[in-house]
Amino acid sequence: MPDEPSKRYQFLFVDDDPVFLTALTGLLKNISKAHWAFRTATNHAQALEHLKAQPVDIVVLDIEMPVMDGIEFLRLLRRTNPAQQVVMLSARLDETARKTSMELGATLFLEKPSTPQGFQGLFAALDALVGAGPQSGFRGVMQVGLQDVLQMECLGRKSSILAVSTSNRRGQIHISQGEIVHAEYGQLQGEM
Repeated sequence: MPDEPSKRYQFLFVDDDPVFLTALTGLLKNISKAHWAFRTATNHAQALEHLKAQPVDIVVLDIEMPVMDGIEFLRLLRRTNPAQQVVMLSARLDETARKTSMELGATLFLEKPSTPQGFQGLFAALDALVGAGPQSGFRGVMQVGLQDVLQMECLGRKSSILAVSTSNRRGQIHISQGEIVHAEYGQLQGEM
């Protein structure tokens, strides 16, 4: 019996640098083994046309763009496509931009990749998002230690994003197939 066809995830990358877009989509297509489909736009108007023509699973927005920057475009997307998952990319890790993006409903705020490890990290974060799907998992309060939850996710070879918060700070831990691939807490990101 033949395998059932797997879902092909649709991404829209928005960045004013067409060379970066070509390199990024080429590398991610290779890493995803062609299971991801990509569309690109170099400005917000092109991006809106793409979204009007066909919905995507995730929009990945560069923060620093002329005319309408990524944060302003995120505000616009919240009005026109409120359920759209959006990942923000920034060449500079700016806490104010990160906080504003997350408050506006961005799913992730990541450093724009420039190394092979950076592209692998971006792939792992996006793969965890599409692998989780909109209906899987749960939100709530559990009275277990963070180490216990991490151990369960890693031993189960799960892919997930754990949101961790205290009274005044929030963070996230990204797990892909049982490996911790990214973490952020306040201004700390990565292995720290």
